[in-house]
Amino acid sequence: MVTNRVEQEPSFPLPENRLANHAYVSGLVGAITVLGLGYLGAVGTVLNRGWVISAVTITETPAQSAAFVLVICVVVMFIPELLSRLLVERSLFPIAAILKRRELSKFLIECMLNFVFDLLALYIAITFYRVTSEYGFHRNDEYYRPWFVILDLIWKYYLILGLPYVVATRALQYDPLADRKMPSYLLLKSLVWLIPKIENISFIANHNLFGIQNDEGFHRFTSGDGIVLRGILVKLFFLPIMSVFFMMHFRNLLNDWNYLTTNIKTTSVWEFMSVRDFYNVSITFLMSVDTALAWCGYAVSSRWVKNMNVSVEPTFFGWAVALLSYPPFQRTYGYYFTIPDEFGFFAIPNQFVVAVCAITSIVCYVIYVWATVMFGLRFSNLTHRGLFKNGPYRIVRHPAYSAKNIAWWIAIVPQIAYSAYSGSTSTFLADVVGLVGLTILYYYRAMTEERHLERDPEYRDYQARVRYRFIPGII
Repeated sequence: MVTNRVEQEPSFPLPENRLANHAYVSGLVGAITVLGLGYLGAVGTVLNRGWVISAVTITETPAQSAAFVLVICVVVMFIPELLSRLLVERSLFPIAAILKRRELSKFLIECMLNFVFDLLALYIAITFYRVTSEYGFHRNDEYYRPWFVILDLIWKYYLILGLPYVVATRALQYDPLADRKMPSYLLLKSLVWLIPKIENISFIANHNLFGIQNDEGFHRFTSGDGIVLRGILVKLFFLPIMSVFFMMHFRNLLNDWNYLTTNIKTTSVWEFMSVRDFYNVSITFLMSVDTALAWCGYAVSSRWVKNMNVSVEPTFFGWAVALLSYPPFQRTYGYYFTIPDEFGFFAIPNQFVVAVCAITSIVCYVIYVWATVMFGLRFSNLTHRGLFKNGPYRIVRHPAYSAKNIAWWIAIVPQIAYSAYSGSTSTFLADVVGLVGLTILYYYRAMTEERHLERDPEYRDYQARVRYRFIPGII
């Protein structure tokens, strides 16, 4: 019944999953770039003096230095995505698309209008972040400051590079269907609906100066517009969070690289690294890669690499279980339940148990980040941007969720046992309830994602081949 319901929902055509099969290459390149720039940043002390290239200061503040890493990561990941498309499709410039271009003057006006509405959409988004209390712009809160630094850079660079990008894209990647997935298209459509008597807006729509075909239902909202709107909301929600997460991990990454390079010159790794140090450094490296690649996936949607949304989770329940896993909604969960402390097992006196827990937990996080790498520039919660069937996805359908939850259980169960043994009953019960609650939450995240993806026949074939969702041979 669920599958039929999802199949009947109108949507954009299903993606070319052949491209998703090669996404791991860009993910791997991005991971190497993040770690490499982390090393160079530690050596160059960028947190103190910024990125300096050939005596030219590129960045000044730590937030700008982190943003610079993300920009470089996007660029280097974009290249293998383009090469993968060239490998699969044998061409990056469809001849038919070029031949469909209209006269030059009308084409340039169309590009300019597209650019202007892109800027308007970006301005509305920036205004939203500045007036929303959660992001604390007027309070000058430290937490989201990296995101506002990134927003300023996006605005400045799009003012300079946006129009050339629009001209090149509309000339060489002309696609009316892709036009309908753009925020600027939805913004114009909304303005026509809200204020239809404004002659200039009606003129834009009626004379096709924006690449709009009247027979495509421009004057009425469709399910495709809902997909675009939900896709915008995904970006609006997750990009600030990933910016903050990466900034925190980036600071630790530079400190850990500095710690390693300083101590390894004078002594062996085994002499200066305790189990806790090894665990901290490993988690920092892994989470730096994970948050950077996630940010790049949320930030980049381009017809050049065909990673635009095909569909976005349509149900309130699917959104609810996803958003409860992230701040600020995570605070609601934390208000009622205990959130697992990933370092909890270090409180156990038995060092052998601590070492086993640490190593097993690191292995779980390696699998977790491996799953993120497989997405390349197609990473995004709540969306369908292609199917991923390689790497850990050959073994189970939700390797990231299972790995993260197993890591939590490994971190918490020994601590729970120790608390129970020590007589801390209240702590024991709070930890158990919180851990079980989070596991249930991630179970329903997996279920709603599967219901969403079952519209794609290829995904149903994948379900038949990969029988287990979380643990091979068990569930």
